[in-house]
Amino acid sequence: MRVSLWFNLLLVASISFMSCGGGSGNDSSDTTSTADTAQGDSTGTTDAVTAGSTLASINNLEAGLQCHNSGEPAFLTLLEQVSVDGIIVVSPKFDAYTNDSDDSKSLDGYYVADKDGGPNSGLLLTISRTLNSDLQIGDEINVQGEAMEYYCRTQLKAVQVTPVTTGSQVTPTDISSEDMLDAEKVELLEGSLVRITDAVIEEKLDYGQYKLLGGAVIDDSPFLDFSMSLEVGTTIPSLVGVVNYSYKSYTIAPRIADDVPGATVEPTPIATEKTVAEVQQDAAGLSCHEAGDDPQFVNLSSGFAMKNLVVTMAKFDAYTNESDASKSLDGYYVADLAGGPYSGVMMVVPRDLGTDLSPGTVVDVKADATEFYCNTQIKAFELTTVSTDGEAPSPTVIDPNELTEDSSAEAHEGALVSIENAVVADGPNDYGEYTLESGAIIDNKYIGAELELNICDTYMLTGIVHYAFGRYALEPRSIEDISLATAEEGDATTP
Repeated sequence: MRVSLWFNLLLVASISFMSCGGGSGNDSSDTTSTADTAQGDSTGTTDAVTAGSTLASINNLEAGLQCHNSGEPAFLTLLEQVSVDGIIVVSPKFDAYTNDSDDSKSLDGYYVADKDGGPNSGLLLTISRTLNSDLQIGDEINVQGEAMEYYCRTQLKAVQVTPVTTGSQVTPTDISSEDMLDAEKVELLEGSLVRITDAVIEEKLDYGQYKLLGGAVIDDSPFLDFSMSLEVGTTIPSLVGVVNYSYKSYTIAPRIADDVPGATVEPTPIATEKTVAEVQQDAAGLSCHEAGDDPQFVNLSSGFAMKNLVVTMAKFDAYTNESDASKSLDGYYVADLAGGPYSGVMMVVPRDLGTDLSPGTVVDVKADATEFYCNTQIKAFELTTVSTDGEAPSPTVIDPNELTEDSSAEAHEGALVSIENAVVADGPNDYGEYTLESGAIIDNKYIGAELELNICDTYMLTGIVHYAFGRYALEPRSIEDISLATAEEGDATTP
């Protein structure tokens, strides 16, 4: 029998987060990536159940079943203390939650099931990453912990795990593709291991997803150690996977290559070097807005190198932690030297590194990438200055209409741009913002002073495109980024 030493430890995953209050720091949790798991302030009814529970009994609690009817709260505690014996691991380990600033708060995830399987018999199990857990499919375990809903996704947060045996099996629940579109049926299947016989590939969707005849969608998330390629019109004799709930939709997530017989399966390449454009076009980042509520954090990728980034905006206060200065962050904007669409991004750096980069400085970094309320940022944990005598890059001239549509504005997010004939239509509003005739918003997040623009005047405006509060805005870096244009003479003067 294989028994890992870590099982003998008490797994304490007590997780508390500090609100950033609208800043861009990464100290809070990214809980809306492929796995929604971080601990926050719990609300809702709790039941003191300490023994004799099954995963099915947890899934059948009325508060969980009615979660969607209450507006999908971030956290809903179901059971503060629960003990579940003899459950079976049915998935490989995956990244349930990574805390960029404090790895002791990061979580590994597994899907587990009651021995007999069936509807309502599976859910997500999270374990503190500090325990270096190494559960395998087929391990039988006893778990003590807390049962909760996170955005209406049921999960069990372990505080103690005890091994029982290995090599156990759970028979997948047979369902039809149509069952995944039935609201009542699919809620009972959430977290369960399921199987569809003779699944026909009807359509290839974006982001590695495929739609089956009958409506079900299959996706390799959250198990990202392989990518699959399927031909439209082919039939999978026996498709197996876990029913995953995220972003208000249910998908079937195959766990291993054998779950998708007939697919062309390749290991997901491990990127050791990325450009800003590659980070900005990460599928999870581009789809961030689709949830409709701009999740606080979406982890994109981690531990990659970026070379020859040019600084486009000097240092600003990205996040200040009043109680722990080691968690405070300085902010910059950087860009690929080649420029072009998707070439700019916000960069945050631990304040302890003592950086003071000027526009035009070129740096190499090692970093992680995150969406913070759907604004892409990289967090550099190692930085090397390549050159300090370069000039700041020229801004990209854009039409002001490009900032009014998400599809075009997203390509400029984080980039340095200019609008040559910006006609002011309205402002300032209560937040000091002005609106151009095109509908584009001009804000003073970084300028350090109130904007003083004249209605109906035409300006030449330069700044960083920043996304926040559900819209894109042009953020001048200083008063020098604002010039009053004189149409007759073709020149410009500062207002």
